[in-house]
Amino acid sequence: MRDEYIRTIGHKFGPAHQVIKAETYLPKNVANGEVCIEMKCAPINPSDIVTISGAYSTRTTLPIVPGFEGVGIISEIAPDVTHLKPGDVVMPIKKSGTWQEIQIVQADNCFKVDPTLEIEHAATSYINPMTAIKMVEDCARVTSDMSVIVNAPNSEIGHIIINLWIALGANTTAIVRNIHSEKALHTEFGTKLNIMHEAQLLDSKKNVQFDVLFDAVGGQKAELAADLIKHSGKIVHYGLLSGIAISPKLAIKRPDIKLELYWLRNWIHGANRQEIEIMFERTGKMFKQGFIKPRIQETFHFKDITKALNAHMDPNRSGKILLVP
Repeated sequence: MRDEYIRTIGHKFGPAHQVIKAETYLPKNVANGEVCIEMKCAPINPSDIVTISGAYSTRTTLPIVPGFEGVGIISEIAPDVTHLKPGDVVMPIKKSGTWQEIQIVQADNCFKVDPTLEIEHAATSYINPMTAIKMVEDCARVTSDMSVIVNAPNSEIGHIIINLWIALGANTTAIVRNIHSEKALHTEFGTKLNIMHEAQLLDSKKNVQFDVLFDAVGGQKAELAADLIKHSGKIVHYGLLSGIAISPKLAIKRPDIKLELYWLRNWIHGANRQEIEIMFERTGKMFKQGFIKPRIQETFHFKDITKALNAHMDPNRSGKILLVP
């Protein structure tokens, strides 16, 4: 073990690029039930930025080492750990901390990842793929006879949701902001995907036609899109890219619509180990089969966290920002 390592850390809540800094540290020794992981790759996700902002301050302890997703290799285990061994490629989940070179975590919170996956695939095989799968199959229970629509479709999770819907045979539509987004989606999905522009949401003559809306935006745009939902339809709300919550007035205007908020953490904390292991096996296969195609914008070292966070916030960003040792 070296004399010092690099981690990112925040001592207060606020804009991530302002409050998260890199520092040197010496990891603690491995205690009973723990493993030592040499982190190899970790993405920056919107959930990280929201947590750093203080949105979940009641359940977040400062200082915080961010990162809810990332992959590494076990270098040491406690004597009482039997289900993992040094050399295993694992994803530590349930707590933040992947944005550092060495992470000491509870072995029970570590799950094996297919060691033959490319590192950037392994590092992003958790949050977006599992959220998409659970929302489509368990939350909305999408079937081939349904018409479904999604906003923010060019996000990583947006692409996975669309792929899942198309595979199920559902009539699939994406709401786009501009012609650039439309072209990108057309290149990826062709005629399998219908396109609707945001401007069409303002059309008072719009037809009510969809069974389910998957909303990652919130605010007025989600409320306008709700006018497209059939009677007794559903909105699955899983993101807040607008920074504005859906107004309670929507429930008054459309009391027939079921609004369901989805957080993957609720399933993760309620599932048993075997269920989570099966899901990691499934997402790994989806990467290998090309069903999930991660778009990587740029990779930064942990020590360059400010540059990485600025790159993540770039409105013209078209792929994931990854952190590496």
